[in-house]
Amino acid sequence: MRKLCLLVGACLSLTLVSGCTAATDDAGTSRPVVMTPSSRMQSPSASPTADPSTSPSATVSSTSSPSGSASGDDDQGQTTPDARGKIDNNTDPGSGDGRGDGDPADGPTSIQEPRPTQMIPATVMTPAMEGVVEADAVAALARIGLDAEVTYQPSDTVPSGIVISASVEEGTAVALGTVVALVVSGGSGGEGLIDLPSYVGTPSDEARAELEALGLVVVTTAEHSIAIAPGSVISQSPDTGQASPGDTVTLVVSDGPELLAVPDVMGMSGAAACDAIDAVGFTCQIVCDLENCDSDGFLDRVARIAPEAGTMVYQGFSVTVHVV
Repeated sequence: MRKLCLLVGACLSLTLVSGCTAATDDAGTSRPVVMTPSSRMQSPSASPTADPSTSPSATVSSTSSPSGSASGDDDQGQTTPDARGKIDNNTDPGSGDGRGDGDPADGPTSIQEPRPTQMIPATVMTPAMEGVVEADAVAALARIGLDAEVTYQPSDTVPSGIVISASVEEGTAVALGTVVALVVSGGSGGEGLIDLPSYVGTPSDEARAELEALGLVVVTTAEHSIAIAPGSVISQSPDTGQASPGDTVTLVVSDGPELLAVPDVMGMSGAAACDAIDAVGFTCQIVCDLENCDSDGFLDRVARIAPEAGTMVYQGFSVTVHVV
């Protein structure tokens, strides 16, 4: 026993001198343990041994980084345990549940419906038109997307072909496609007057096109006629002479002959029957059905009509009355 105590004391003395001892790991292998002065001076109560199985935080604090830091932060992107001892392999703060932290790479935070676009019609400023040549004013309006409606008016002060007034003042904001009415001078004292030809017998469509091309306003009315073909001009007013731009010309257009009923003239004298037939619009012819109409037996009374009374025929048709 004494020898054993001496041997233990020698070992303790050797340990204090060399600062070395031997430790055995779980596998039974001996490994050197370096004892520093601070570790020999530390009180056992100041550094209690933590149970790794019951203190996850002790496990975290005992893990040292290659740089000597025991904080558990990994500057090289290595996996580190969290405060609960779990390892978080996700090192990208912007990934996860898709909500992100505000980084544009995280995508939109919410889906928003696009707002409907309010369509505001484009507007343009009207150019100067009063005192401008008609063709120039119309072209200026067309260049900015506006239409012109031109009428003509005689004027003693404004030369022919110059704009007298416009329906919209210069510098007014209007929508594209707006129609601007222009009043153009037709002149006076023979200046700007138009020689008006006769269009009687001319198809009304041709007459209208030519008159409107001269700057005249055309009005048409219809009448029945047996002399003028349907659709052609029967008469016009004014018929000939001169007119100023903007003047109105009235055309009377044929509707053709009218459909009329033959009147009942039975029992009338031949002359009286023809007067009645002519008044309706037909022509009349008398035929005596006797061999000798000059005899004492001639009564001069209508005994038959062709076509019969009440028949609808066109105006101007010839009706024959037979007298006895």
